[in-house]
Amino acid sequence: MGNKEAARPGLARLPEFDILRGVAILAVLYLHSYFRTWPEVTEGERLALLITHLFAHSAVPVFLFISGFLLARDRSPSFFAFVAGRLRRVALPGVVWMVVALAYEAWRADGLSCALLRRFVLFDIEGQFYFLIVLAMLMAGAYPLRDASTKTVAIVTGVAFVAGLGAIAWYEQQVIGGDLAVFAYRNPVIWAYFFAFGLLSNRVRGSVSWGRGIEAAAATGMVATFAVYLWQGETRGYPT
Repeated sequence: MGNKEAARPGLARLPEFDILRGVAILAVLYLHSYFRTWPEVTEGERLALLITHLFAHSAVPVFLFISGFLLARDRSPSFFAFVAGRLRRVALPGVVWMVVALAYEAWRADGLSCALLRRFVLFDIEGQFYFLIVLAMLMAGAYPLRDASTKTVAIVTGVAFVAGLGAIAWYEQQVIGGDLAVFAYRNPVIWAYFFAFGLLSNRVRGSVSWGRGIEAAAATGMVATFAVYLWQGETRGYPT
């Protein structure tokens, strides 16, 4: 046990994560606000809106990356202690706000209904609460990887990437709506890669300072992603 503890990176605070969280929170607020490119905007303003809209979708992956990264630094003595800590810090505040949302929706609807209670149980009383159940499943499922070898974590990360792409490709062939939409957002296969990549990044690097080479590659990937997004948007229409 001592060797495992010694092998893990230290628990120094990572100020970069505070910045990432702040930016991701703003992105979530943006995505839950109105978005349209109205006719009066200039071409430059329209492009800025499109860029913002695209990269705002990285908010949830950023939160999952951070959670996976921090899992590698976890010092919980047992799985039960780990679960208890996450219930106290994540689940309890989340459920409190879900109850507040349920009360508000019941007030708007002049009373509780089976439909509202069903939405509550499915973490769908407000759209953003799906993140809680996704995070809970990924944390519980990834806990055994906390002490796994770097090679094992890398294999799991690769499998998660391929499985996520496959699931997305399948969903793109479906008409997403109703219960399928609800469960699609809560499918951990879609999100597992980002969590696993965070865990792997901690194992390989131990920090979020990765060097100019990796940063340049990431920037190139972002530019390429935007180019594809722009092409698809102009030919097939932009998501709203």
